[in-house]
Amino acid sequence: MAESKFTEASGLLGGTAATKPPRPSLLSAVGGIKTNGEGGDNSKLRQLVWGWSSQRSQRRKRLNKVLEWLLGFAVLAFVGLSGVVYYKKVYEPKLKANELARLIAAHAAEARERVKKCKGTTWQTACDALGAAGARRRLYSGNNDVETPTVDEDLLLSDDPTITYDEFCLVNYRMNLGNNITFPYHASSHLADGGNYTLALLIQHGAMRNAEQYFCSFKQLMQEQGYRDFRDVLIIAPNFNYETDSLVHPNDVFWNASKPWGDWRVGAESDPSCCGNKGRMGTPTTVSSFTVLDHILATLTSRRLFPKMNKISYVGHSAGKYH
Repeated sequence: MAESKFTEASGLLGGTAATKPPRPSLLSAVGGIKTNGEGGDNSKLRQLVWGWSSQRSQRRKRLNKVLEWLLGFAVLAFVGLSGVVYYKKVYEPKLKANELARLIAAHAAEARERVKKCKGTTWQTACDALGAAGARRRLYSGNNDVETPTVDEDLLLSDDPTITYDEFCLVNYRMNLGNNITFPYHASSHLADGGNYTLALLIQHGAMRNAEQYFCSFKQLMQEQGYRDFRDVLIIAPNFNYETDSLVHPNDVFWNASKPWGDWRVGAESDPSCCGNKGRMGTPTTVSSFTVLDHILATLTSRRLFPKMNKISYVGHSAGKYH
């Protein structure tokens, strides 16, 4: 009995009489793999570790591939969005402005050609030719010695559309309505130049929009009347065009045939494609036909421009009387 206790005690003190069996490892308990002793199955351990490693590697590759796709999509989206922004903010406005400049240059070139054709033509000879071309009223062919205002030929030959000739060699003026929007009219002289006129006759054309014929008719009627001196009468024939009418300038205000919302005779707003809008971005600028008349009346009532003006009459024929 004493001997057995001694033996147990010596084992506790590090002797070799009694040794404890080794504690099994965690890996040896997984899948029945034995790592203790000489008979441990290391091949199964390696297969298990390599399997886990291979799965992690495949998952990592798939994740990297997804990240590559997402990154590529983000880059493409950024490039595409940048392209759209550049087109809308830079390229398209420049494209529109260049197109508008081209149209204006083409209009100016045509106007210079008409200057060559119409050189030396007075309003009387132009109206006579217009009458031969089919004016509705008999045109007065009496005294042609009435003073005719001279036209600045340098201005006619410039790209400025303020003063041009129309296809009948009548002088065609344009007033600026603001924002570089212009409105064409025939008149005894340019309204912006003013004058010592005492009477203004505002002659409104009808549905045919033939302002030149109304201008010629009243211009020559004023020669026959004895109520006022012919040189004291300012005749204005505004021209409310459609886009399809001849010699419409790219910056001109014009209307369309839609009734009633697009027709000038009811005070409608102008066509959205007018007024140089083809060269601008954003909301189109439009002008009411009533606004045009207000602008004309404001000019005629300016004491600075027309200090002697004491009467303004508005005459409208056919559709013009509804305006």
